[in-house]
Amino acid sequence: MPVLPTEAICIHSDTVAFLSNRIHSLHNRSIFIEAKSKVSFNGNMFEELHAEALAGIEASSNIYGPSIVFTNNVMKRMGAKSFFFSSSFSASSQTILNNTFYMMCSCDIEKKFESFTGTTLHRSPSLKIVFRSSLLH
Repeated sequence: MPVLPTEAICIHSDTVAFLSNRIHSLHNRSIFIEAKSKVSFNGNMFEELHAEALAGIEASSNIYGPSIVFTNNVMKRMGAKSFFFSSSFSASSQTILNNTFYMMCSCDIEKKFESFTGTTLHRSPSLKIVFRSSLLH
């Protein structure tokens, strides 16, 4: 997929899956999704995620509670809060495992990861699990 501007992809559905895509660049809220059940990203390559690139993914009300699954993806360049999901997904409904993050910094890696997610690791036990289960280059 080429460079995607704001709301380049708009989907309203029960379940949405992005599988094995190579996405060059996602800008702020490039993907707008309203899902009732599940949104999953598996095996994708993101060349560049700008600030709040994934913030347009929202959960609709559902008896079972919507979930977001982000597994086995590669992120090469990321801006601040680029890995921030809408607050309509509770922390317990997010599965973020086995991803690869490429980071160039001579800094505290945990602080860098916190800037991508828009929260702190010490406040979120689930983010500690995400951080430990992901590969950082």
